[in-house]
Amino acid sequence: MLDYTINDIDELLKSENYIADKPLIYAIYSALKLEKPLLLDGKPGTGKTYFAKILSNITGFELIRLQCYEGIDVSKVLYEIDYAKQLSYQNILKGQLNEELKGLSLKDAIDKVNEEKFFNTEHFLIKRPVLEALNPTNNKRKILLIDEIDKTDAEVEAMLLETLSDYSLSIPEYGTVYAQEDLKPIIIATSNASRELSEPFRRRCVYAYLSYPSMETETKIISLQANVSVEFAKDIADLLQNIRSLDLKQIPSVAESVEWTKLLFHCLNINTINNSSWEEIRNTLSTLSKKDKDREIIEKFLKKQLA
Repeated sequence: MLDYTINDIDELLKSENYIADKPLIYAIYSALKLEKPLLLDGKPGTGKTYFAKILSNITGFELIRLQCYEGIDVSKVLYEIDYAKQLSYQNILKGQLNEELKGLSLKDAIDKVNEEKFFNTEHFLIKRPVLEALNPTNNKRKILLIDEIDKTDAEVEAMLLETLSDYSLSIPEYGTVYAQEDLKPIIIATSNASRELSEPFRRRCVYAYLSYPSMETETKIISLQANVSVEFAKDIADLLQNIRSLDLKQIPSVAESVEWTKLLFHCLNINTINNSSWEEIRNTLSTLSKKDKDREIIEKFLKKQLA
């Protein structure tokens, strides 16, 4: 168990320029103290994935990212059996096997091979993110990020329930793998709410909802992460707060607002948002918008604001 106080977590996040509100700080504290997974829910671009990277920096634990997508197979999530390797070893040991199987019926021969513990060992397991997090190859504690779990189907979600509740994984060909007490991974799952997660999945987690930050919070984030004055950060944050209220297909994330600020201030030497710098500002909107229609809407809004 990580012996962090609530104040420790707050200060450590700030040291990484990550500004978190009290509900999130308490959720992190609860997840660490109770040794439960942390489920971060919210719209895309609110810093859920970025938080896992920050926690990796703070703890020094290696981050394992399981990027979920529609149709992902459980073998890419949990583990795989290296049947090709098994077959190769069987071919190498064919002579010895032939002696041991001599005179046996086909069924008895198959049973005999299946009884050979050598072929059902960790040696033939291919570790995918979940198994690697529970039983790390280098014996170093991990952070398992199950990113965008809502993009998977119910089968994959159900297969993760054992790991979420018991920090274990049952492998029929091998047995049950349990995380050592001092190597238990920190598990973080993120969801953009593209589908409703099951009640059993939610019950196994500590829950936190991440929304887009308030004007005050985003000003702090931009100022710290883009290394600009509070006044300039406030101007950018004010624009972003209004831009997110527009009818956009893809709302600019907090990370994109920081990147835009860096581009304006550090690359183009723009330290005031006004009409005199409109042409350069206009040409940087691809940093904020990744859809042509959205860019047109943002451009029209900003032109009117700076007129």
